[in-house]
Amino acid sequence: MMFILTSFCSNGQTPKSFKWIPWKSATTAQKAALKKIEYLGTETVYDHIIETLEDPCEVNIAVLDMDGDGKMEYAVRSEGGGCCGSLGCSLKVFSDGGKKYIMLTDYLEDVRPVRNGVVSSKGILIRFQKKS
Repeated sequence: MMFILTSFCSNGQTPKSFKWIPWKSATTAQKAALKKIEYLGTETVYDHIIETLEDPCEVNIAVLDMDGDGKMEYAVRSEGGGCCGSLGCSLKVFSDGGKKYIMLTDYLEDVRPVRNGVVSSKGILIRFQKKS
C-alpha cells in the first residue's frame, strides 16, 4: 500500500489534481499533523498509515486546500499488496481535523479533487461526510 502526502499552497482555488508525495518523503510537520487526525476510534491517520505499510502497501499523501478556506485537507493513497482489489485502490481524504472524511476504493489515477469532495473515475461527485 502506498500513502503520499504533499503540500499545496492555498490560493482560494481548488487544485485540479492531487500532488502525491511518498510517505518516506513526508515532512516531520506533515506526519505530526496526521497524528492529530482521528481515524477510527482511538487510532489516528498516522497509526493507520504505519499499519498499512506493514501489509505491505505503498502509501502516498497529499496536502491541499479543497474548499478555499485556507485550512489543509489530507489525502492518503494506498496501493499494492492488500490495499487494492478488482475495484481499485484505497483513497481516504480528511477535512476539518478528521471531522469530515471521504473513503473511496477506485482507480486512483483518475480521481481528482474538487471543492468539498472528489470526482471518482466514473465522474461521480463524492462529497465529504461528517463523522457521527
